[in-house]
Amino acid sequence: MKNTFLLPFAVILVLLTSACREDVFCDDPANFTCPNFDPCTRSPPANSDFKIVAPVEFVADTTIEIEIDTSVSGGTTYYKANVTRGLKSYAWKVGTDPQIFTGPELTLDFTGFVGAVSVTLETTADSTSTCLDESQFRDVKTKQIYYTDHRSSAPVFGTFKGTLQGTPDEEYEVRVDNSHPPFSRLHGLPVPPNCDFNERGIPLYRGYQFFVSTFLRESSTSRCRNLIVVGRINLEDSNELRIEYVYDDDEGKRKEVTFVGQRQ
Repeated sequence: MKNTFLLPFAVILVLLTSACREDVFCDDPANFTCPNFDPCTRSPPANSDFKIVAPVEFVADTTIEIEIDTSVSGGTTYYKANVTRGLKSYAWKVGTDPQIFTGPELTLDFTGFVGAVSVTLETTADSTSTCLDESQFRDVKTKQIYYTDHRSSAPVFGTFKGTLQGTPDEEYEVRVDNSHPPFSRLHGLPVPPNCDFNERGIPLYRGYQFFVSTFLRESSTSRCRNLIVVGRINLEDSNELRIEYVYDDDEGKRKEVTFVGQRQ
């Protein structure tokens, strides 16, 4: 008798629970489990947009990629296609090199070279696809990167005056210099006082158009409040510096801040 009573009760409980649960509708056309799945999302058109980036990894406790258009001669540069899956082929042509490089990513090192280099990516889509127009099967894009002499002054050095996003009425002045080797130094960034390394400035690893600070420690000094700083020169305006940084606030929560300043 117990089993006879419990079974209908369990069925009613399941029905009531189902009725109370809000249904989650799947509407992603790229997800084959959704009712509106579109198989053409698996056949993207050719797209040769790509980024030229400088990686920061060997001096940091995290990997950061910074988009650049200028680099110091001898530095490693990555060329990365924006669309990395679903295309039939990738063909890179770099400068006057007769080689054709393949794959969605290319890494090159121009040691000892000073000057501009043109980089062209040609991609092709799956020619058997019935989802694409004739014009969508091939795409070509060209960008240029300039390699400068290692003695050239980097645009990240200097003094910049600006404001924090969200507080436009209060101005700050930050300075990037190389007065305390082996690191470049960032001064004046609005951070908790104990994060300025005893007024020596925040130690930086810098490239030609960017700098980062993700160091675990400097000598015996631990990295303050898990501070991460990424600064980059605006590729459209070399006099504008954008610094995005994050640290633990007094309650231990991550605080994200953005500074934008103009060269003085």
